[in-house]
Formats: sequence, C-alpha cells, structure tokens
Amino acid sequence: MAGFVRACVFASMALVCSPCLLHAGDREPGSKEAPGRGAEAAQEPQKTGEKAAETKEAKKREWYEAMKLSGDFRLRYEYIGQPSWDPEVRDRHRPRIRARIGLDAPVFDDLDFKLRMATAESVNAGTGADPVSTNMTMTNGDSKKGIWLDLAQLEYHPSAVKGLKLLFGKMENPYLLPGKSDLVWDHDLTPEGAALKYTLEQGVFSLQTILGGFLLMERSAETDAGVFGIQAILRFKLPANIYLLGGVGYFDFVNTRHKPVFDYTGTGKSFGNTKTGGDYAHDYNELELFFEAGFEVPAGDKAIPVQVFVHSVQNMATHVDENFGWIAGACIGKADKPLSFALKYNYRELRKDAVVGAFTDSDSFGGGTDGRGHKVSLEVVPFKNVTLGVSYFHDEARISTTNAQNRRGAYRRLQVDLAVKF
Repeated sequence: MAGFVRACVFASMALVCSPCLLHAGDREPGSKEAPGRGAEAAQEPQKTGEKAAETKEAKKREWYEAMKLSGDFRLRYEYIGQPSWDPEVRDRHRPRIRARIGLDAPVFDDLDFKLRMATAESVNAGTGADPVSTNMTMTNGDSKKGIWLDLAQLEYHPSAVKGLKLLFGKMENPYLLPGKSDLVWDHDLTPEGAALKYTLEQGVFSLQTILGGFLLMERSAETDAGVFGIQAILRFKLPANIYLLGGVGYFDFVNTRHKPVFDYTGTGKSFGNTKTGGDYAHDYNELELFFEAGFEVPAGDKAIPVQVFVHSVQNMATHVDENFGWIAGACIGKADKPLSFALKYNYRELRKDAVVGAFTDSDSFGGGTDGRGHKVSLEVVPFKNVTLGVSYFHDEARISTTNAQNRRGAYRRLQVDLAVKF
C-alpha cells in the first residue's frame, strides 16, 4: 500500500512539473525571460485555486454581514391607583423591566426571516405568556425571569411584483394602526397566521390592501377559533411634507360566542367583555374607520412634525348593546435622534363589547374594554439610542357597569421609563 501511495505522489508531481520542463526546453538561447518563470507558471493553478477560495470566503462574509442583530432594554417605574370599587386592593408601586433581542436574516433576495425573543409574564408555562405585554415586574425574591418567543416571521416580497408582501408565522401586526392607535390591537401583540399586503402607488396617491387570517385557539374537541381581517388604506401626499390618510377595516372573529374567553392566565378573565360563565356572551365582528394627517410647523431653521388622528370601531354582531369605541389624539415632534422629543395626547372611550378585550390596550383603565379617559406622554432623546419617557393615564373604568357593588371608578396610572436600544 505504501508503494502505491508513493507511486501516486510521484505521478502527480510528474504531471505538475512536465509543463514546466517542456516550456523550459522550448526557451531559445538568449531569451530575456526572467529565470524561474517556469516555477511561476507552476504556481498559477495554485494561485487560481486560492483566489477562488478567497471569493467563496468573501461570499460567506457577505451573507453573515447581511444578518442584523438588534435589541432594546427598558426600565420602568409604574404607579397604579386602584379604582374605588375594590378597597381591599392598595395602590401599587412597581419596578418593571422589558428586554428584547431580535435577528433579521435574508434567506435569499426575495425572502427574509425575522426572529425575536422577549420577556413576558406567565402564570402557567403551558398556556404561554401575556400576548399584549412584554413587561416583567421585579418581584418574587429575585427569581429568574422568563424569555419567550415573541416573533418568528417569514416575509416574501417578490421583486417581480412590486408592492406585494406575504407574511407567515408569528408576526408583527400587519395592520395599520392610525396614529399608533391601540384601540383595537395592543402594540405588543404578534398574531399567528398569514397575511398579504399589497401597495399600489400612482403619483401622489397610494392604495394599500391588507388581508390576514390568524389562529386564536386550536381545540382538539371543538371547532378552532380565529380571526379574519381586511383593511383598505388610501394615502394622499401634498407639498411641504403634508399627507392625508383614511381607511376602513373589518375583523371577523369566528367561533368565539359561547366559547371560552381568551385568557392566558387560565382564570377565565374576560378583560371587560360580557361573559356567561367562562364563555363569551357575544360574537365580535369589528368594523373600524380611521383618519390620519401629518404636517410640519416651522420652528426657526427647523420644522417640527405634527400628526393628528381619529379612530372608531363598532361591533356589528347582533344583539350587542355596548358595542362602540373611539379614540382621537395628536403628536407633536418625533423622538428619533439626540435632543429630539415627542409630546402625545389622546382621549378614548371603549364600551364593554366593542372589541375583544384580550387584544386591546393593556394599560388604559386597567387593560381591556369598558372605560374612558385621557393619556398624555412625553419622550425625550438625550443621547443616541437612549430615550426617557413619562406617561400619565387619567381614566374612568367600568363605565358600563350599573351594579352598585362594581360601579365605575377613577383609575390612575403613571409610567416613567428609561429605554436603550442597539
């Protein structure tokens, strides 16, 4: 065997060296070709191979560099003034944290993958964590805090069809939230299913259509629950950075009436909705209308962006009395770079069965439906990637309740935030 290996090695050397010997024999006397040229020729295949390896390695680096890692961390002090109907519960002062880390990776030119992990509170690991909050209270004897899958999304945007996007998985909410309204959907909600978004642009006009289908509860012994939705948005751009936006949406929750409420705690909490036992008493077919406008106000050599919006929703299901909600607000400034700010205000009223309470804002009047009130907030960016914020909620909760024992009452909440991102 050893002799066979040596024979192969010698044969390989002969094949490599033979072209060099032939060229050396063909060289004429007195040739000006530099000595050792044959050796350089022998090295050319090796250099070519090294160059190909370097190109392959460069491609690997380019793929790796195309991946983007991002994240944020927020510290919060929160005060909650409990409503007067429950004198046994005291006002709360609680420190909270939120941590998120995400990865964006291109699969190929037309397909991207997004992954994000986040903190969230859970009562029962088997039922997951809070779908509309990534905050965690610092309590329970310095116990370890849970990290959950917050986002796992594929986004297909074919270059052959401009303006088309297809989304699959546990995704960022595909629907437009006018003025960042959380009247229907909380900002932290990441629905699970599939969505299609198509935007058609024609000069100063653009028309966007959004379709979505999401699974809410997979049931082994009964029909699954889900929600199908559609939005249509028309945007009009004017000179001087002015825009107008209007739209309509419809969300049909299927197999919810007389079915268990959506409650991650497993305690049968309905978040304000009417229930019979542990089941929803009504169906939810939510029709929304919204309008948004943006413009700029001169301020010396700069311009301050201003945004105003109004958003309404009505449950169109039959035999539902407390079925309407609305919010209106404004934002002055934009907290996106050092020494910038954003001052925001909104007022909302959300009746008991206007929307599914499990998915609306988790802060106003204690979270869920059946309340009205004001929210004012200020964000300031003192340094790059650092934001300071304060929000105050001045609410009235349980506005639909006529029972004297559970009558409406004042609800106050204060949040002070320090957030960093990378």
